[in-house]
Amino acid sequence: MKIPRTFIPGKKLEKKLEELKTSDPYKPTALAIALTYSPNNSYATDLMVWIPGTGSPVIITTRYHHVESLCVCDNLLYEAGYSKYIVDTLHNKIVAERKDFVTSLCVNNGAMYDGGLEKIYRTDTGKVIAERDGWVKALCSHNGELYDAGSYKQVIKTFDNKVIAERKEWVYSLCSHNNTIYDSSDCKIRNTLSNKKVTNRKEMVFTMFSFNDKLYDAGMYYNVYETLKFFKKKFLDLEKGEKYQYEFYRGITAVQPISSWLAQQLISKAG
Repeated sequence: MKIPRTFIPGKKLEKKLEELKTSDPYKPTALAIALTYSPNNSYATDLMVWIPGTGSPVIITTRYHHVESLCVCDNLLYEAGYSKYIVDTLHNKIVAERKDFVTSLCVNNGAMYDGGLEKIYRTDTGKVIAERDGWVKALCSHNGELYDAGSYKQVIKTFDNKVIAERKEWVYSLCSHNNTIYDSSDCKIRNTLSNKKVTNRKEMVFTMFSFNDKLYDAGMYYNVYETLKFFKKKFLDLEKGEKYQYEFYRGITAVQPISSWLAQQLISKAG
């Protein structure tokens, strides 16, 4: 069964939305998901919202390019990728433009940063705050400090230009969870500082996120997994549908926890 391109609320989702209206509007209770596939030899990304316990994710829009990253700043969702734009998703508003693909986004101490080919910018000013030898595939705020990683096969404390870990392959994602920073490289997820491997995946891990006190990962595979479980534990199993068949599927490229208010706004606009 295909995931619907438009949204008609069902009873279960309506009930969940009513519950969210009375909850803390800024508490992360839902997920924004970027799922990329390649129809007609080109890229497309379905941006989705999923409220756990309500069935399948809801497609809120489709971008006809590769969306690499999502982040939340001041309770708004931002997206970036091969369009070279950074976009406020809810208002479909371009807030910054770069000369190359934007491959990472992150908020640290209230400011948003973006990374791409060889440079990391403060998004609102366009100021270059660090330079790297390759693609910046991941940015992460951990204990008040900004970290970056990418094709240069290192995890770096950004403002200090201090290398804290070395890898043999590209680092695709970073995540701060329960006072620990994790990275993914070569289909493995590691505790970055201890270099201890915590799990393997059969395909590349493109994104990790901390949600409801648990760490999760997703990538060039259909399921979202709880990372720190010894046995694979599915958190979300996407319906493949015709356009997500293996030959077209490129993976879940980004997942971002979002607030109940933002989830309602995005779903309402999609409707």
